[in-house]
Amino acid sequence: MKSVYVIIILLSIVGVSATLLIANHSATEEKVYDFKRQPMEMVEELEGIDLGFDSYYIIGVAGEKMYLGNTQSPFVVTQLSLTEPCHMRSIKLTLPDSTRLFKRSIRIRMIDSTLFFMEGRTPRVYFTRSLASDTVMLERFASDELYFFNALPVSDASIFLQGVSHSPYTNILGKESHYNCSAIIADSILEKQVDGLFCTSGMLHYNQALNLAVYLYSHRNEYILLDTNLSIMGKGNTIDTFTVARVRSVYVESDRERKLVSPNSQINLYSFVAGTSLFVVSGLLTRYDNFDKALRSSVIDVYDISSQTYCYTFYLPDFEGQRFSSIMVSGNKLYAIYRKKLRVFRLLQPF
Repeated sequence: MKSVYVIIILLSIVGVSATLLIANHSATEEKVYDFKRQPMEMVEELEGIDLGFDSYYIIGVAGEKMYLGNTQSPFVVTQLSLTEPCHMRSIKLTLPDSTRLFKRSIRIRMIDSTLFFMEGRTPRVYFTRSLASDTVMLERFASDELYFFNALPVSDASIFLQGVSHSPYTNILGKESHYNCSAIIADSILEKQVDGLFCTSGMLHYNQALNLAVYLYSHRNEYILLDTNLSIMGKGNTIDTFTVARVRSVYVESDRERKLVSPNSQINLYSFVAGTSLFVVSGLLTRYDNFDKALRSSVIDVYDISSQTYCYTFYLPDFEGQRFSSIMVSGNKLYAIYRKKLRVFRLLQPF
């Protein structure tokens, strides 16, 4: 692990790319695979809430309130009562300085009741521990020198970062801490297989129940468990057989960037964590799957993080032909946004 102030090159806006991914990429490849899932009835729809706009995403839940970000109004957070769904409150966020930010790169995250306001192209990180007022002045994070395309709070004073190194050109992870004003880069965690960039791309989550971060590769059947110091604590595999990423990329000189040219190479489309479980939206169909359900749903494989084992699979139905753009689990409820609609499901099985 190397320390302090190594610059990470920006790759993309992770929130936007994830949203487009779910909307446009489904488990409908021509090829059907031979591994076997254990299907289970997992969700029962309760109600839906009309949000009015299709630009919302879920920030988090604190108590009986859900907080929503808006890609079109990045300085406004919407508080939604989970007991009185029609009650919505707007909270305006203001910065303590005059920094000009790239608005399309702004993403907001929460851990417990601490809200993080993050933009990786400048880069800047701000936070607040109170959303009681209608206008909230954010506080600047003490350490925000590293460029990133995704940031993930792991406590009220530390964040994990995803970025891209230019030498070699590969995905790397980092950590910044507020209280001791420190930054570290972990450039040896992700293992190169093909091009170093797309073969190491993936999704990063923090599981509070186990105090572990989970990094799921997008193009191969592996995930890594990390402690809060970015040390590897274990590895697990998804149930498909793709141990090596099926990626092919080319460097486009006119755009000065590397682009993926291999179609349908992503096997893990999206993921999220809750309890001690990892939920993986799969891009693969097997010959044992219910094709009628699979083509009208997101196929979600569930893994137990603590034992690194596969548990079961369930289908989350589409809404008006659309897949979700934002999702989270809180308690025994699953919340998913489909364009202008927040759908609420009861989870029928423990996880």
